[in-house]
Amino acid sequence: MKVTNQMTKGKTVAFFTNYNELTALEQLRVVSPITHSNFNLEINDGNSSRDDIDLVNQADFVLFQRNFAENYPRYQLIINRAKELNIPIIFDLDDLLFDIPKTHIDRQTSSFGPSILAMAQALKDADLVTVSTENLKRQLEGIVESICVLPNYLDDTFWRFQQAQKSAADSGLVKIIYMGSVSHQSDLDLIEDVLAQILVDYPNNLSIRFIGLPPPTAIRSQQNVSWEDVKFFNYVAFAHYFQTVEADIALLPLADNLFNACKSEIKFLECSSLGAACIASDVSPYKNIIENGYNGFLAASPDEWYKIITTLINEPETCLTFSLNAQKLIERDWLIRNQVHKWEDAYSKARSRSTTALIDFPRSFFENLVLQTYEYSLINKNEEKRLVIRINELDERIKNLEYQASYRSIPSRLINRVKTALRRK
Repeated sequence: MKVTNQMTKGKTVAFFTNYNELTALEQLRVVSPITHSNFNLEINDGNSSRDDIDLVNQADFVLFQRNFAENYPRYQLIINRAKELNIPIIFDLDDLLFDIPKTHIDRQTSSFGPSILAMAQALKDADLVTVSTENLKRQLEGIVESICVLPNYLDDTFWRFQQAQKSAADSGLVKIIYMGSVSHQSDLDLIEDVLAQILVDYPNNLSIRFIGLPPPTAIRSQQNVSWEDVKFFNYVAFAHYFQTVEADIALLPLADNLFNACKSEIKFLECSSLGAACIASDVSPYKNIIENGYNGFLAASPDEWYKIITTLINEPETCLTFSLNAQKLIERDWLIRNQVHKWEDAYSKARSRSTTALIDFPRSFFENLVLQTYEYSLINKNEEKRLVIRINELDERIKNLEYQASYRSIPSRLINRVKTALRRK
């Protein structure tokens, strides 16, 4: 896949991914910045029939993200050829995947267990590691030789600033939204009791709309609470959908831990673009961008969450003021078209190394790698045990079926069809 715009382009970035869709990760960190830059972008994704080595041969930079190295044979072929040709290798990372909290769904399901060691190797192979935040950079300094911060920005070719069609003050209904995936369950839990109390205190003049993650159990049955179980893998499609949402207030709770502190401000940018006043947890990344009481609000406790939300419910005409201040900030500092020079500068300074860096991982970093790999092996073993039990149960049902068939003279062809269906389970 070739991605370019109409202007004359310079050097070529070869981007390798295992995915078939341009998710938020690819769009925010690769496609949007590079298509706005003076680089060409060539993508070998899950749908591509182009030979990886052929693409490397034509490239000036080789780029991959996150857990691409999980397909280690493919990864090795690409990396080895890039080193032979002295082509800089760039590894992009937007989360602290080497230290995921144990309460996080990706840790509990060991989503990155199969790739964690390969990702550590990728850190050593890369000539340049790019990350989304200063906090993430600090966690990797001393582990990688060359690292720089390339923040997440909004792309205004598909994000447009929205303003409320009708203010809450006019309609009498304050619209509150929460948007997040299942990985943010522990974050939403932080304000469950607050929302339950607000619905008791304000039963008639507000609505709360959950997008992605279902509402907390305590308020799920409330009439003015709704849930849209939407799943968009394509980020541009998500942006188009999300901009149809009407909201006066957007809730951005985030648990205070190192993993979350390394996240970017992107959700604040997305929700502010809707014309909503954002209320966020008083933690990084939000306290790095929100000026409390000017372009949004920071809440450090349940009492503060309650106070800020109810103040905006009682004074809904002020929501638009805060969102407009946020939009002015975004237009000035957070649009990708004004920031592409950061990608051009970072990539242009990357220099190929003929050999892999001899980096000693800190003990705590290495222990996290080992622990996540061990957890993945346990999950696999438990899954194997579950499957063995299930197979034995099905075999027993088949034996019982065969016995009943012989006793009741059921046609053998019918029995065979049922046995086949059971075995498929």
